[in-house]
Amino acid sequence: MDWKNETNHILMISQMHPAITRDFYLNDIKYGSKIDAYKEFFVGVVHLIASDMNMTTRPERIESHWSRLIDFERRLANITIPRQEQENISHLYNKFTMSNFTALIDAVNWELYYKSIMPVEVFDRLIKPKTDEFTFNVMHPKFFKNFNDLLSSTTKETIFDYMIWRMISGTTHFFDNRFRTLEQKHDSVTTGSQTVESRWKICSGYSKHVDMASGALYVRNFFTKEDNQEANILANNLKESFKNIIRHTEWMDRETQIKAVEKLSFKQNASFLELHHALAQWEVRKNYFDLLKSFDRNKFDVNPAIVNAFYSHLQNSIRHQFDKIGSLKNWWSPSSKKNFDKQMKCIRNQYGEYVEPLTQEHLDGNLTVGENIADNGGDCRRFFKH
Repeated sequence: MDWKNETNHILMISQMHPAITRDFYLNDIKYGSKIDAYKEFFVGVVHLIASDMNMTTRPERIESHWSRLIDFERRLANITIPRQEQENISHLYNKFTMSNFTALIDAVNWELYYKSIMPVEVFDRLIKPKTDEFTFNVMHPKFFKNFNDLLSSTTKETIFDYMIWRMISGTTHFFDNRFRTLEQKHDSVTTGSQTVESRWKICSGYSKHVDMASGALYVRNFFTKEDNQEANILANNLKESFKNIIRHTEWMDRETQIKAVEKLSFKQNASFLELHHALAQWEVRKNYFDLLKSFDRNKFDVNPAIVNAFYSHLQNSIRHQFDKIGSLKNWWSPSSKKNFDKQMKCIRNQYGEYVEPLTQEHLDGNLTVGENIADNGGDCRRFFKH
């Protein structure tokens, strides 16, 4: 939704993040062990993939790739905007035209980029005929200006290595136990996780995205190979019957009949990974097509069975920067804003004084102020209600 025009959808562009926590890259003295664990994970994954592909690996070449990768990620981490500086949502609303954005970041051909990822119907209606008129929200202009300099000073080989690595490292939990053990060892150092997440938990977690998960569980436990063969025979018979109906349908011309038959030839027996990618592609296409529609205020984004908060930094922002219909508009008086800021400073200071017993480190009162205000507000409501 366009924060300043609740009737419209708008394309939003946000900064990217390095593979692990930003602070790990910026303080070797404090977080050197985290980077060492990250390197061990990288080297281990490269060795496993090379072994599976019957390729030889030279230590000096892996070290060269690692050096380029970690240098790029350090520079990327250095230009990302920390969460503490993103509390003021009005600073995250910055409209650009495609022409203006291209002038800011000329290291990327943005028109070509969106042409390659947008459905052609969306691109042809929104961008192709009116590059100077198509507007979108750039949430972090400062980042993208610095990102342009980073890309311009980085070799294409390094950028390619980085993109491939992010794709691989983001999917190792789908791989076999050798990769998952490497991932767990890395996570134990960087996040404190001490166990490999069970495969069934990973699979069942997809119930959040795939409502047919319960059906998959049924098939896995009660659907035999014979049942599968019978189902395939039935499906193929139905398809052949449908093809005959299409061929004898008088209201369809020959060209339409051919396309209808082609549509029947959908791929069967997709692997889990193929299904994962197909779902992601479908979701992206769906979101782009939303840009052609008005914003639907009655649309609900979660399943009825979900009983939880949205846990979105922006969707939880029921405060002064959004008015009653959800538009980004400050509706507080100056005196109210001043009083709120005074109370917020108190919360920042209070929680910033707390010390975590195990690490003996102070909590970040600036980073957690939004959650702390919300939690305290919830406690107050419960107190007054009861």
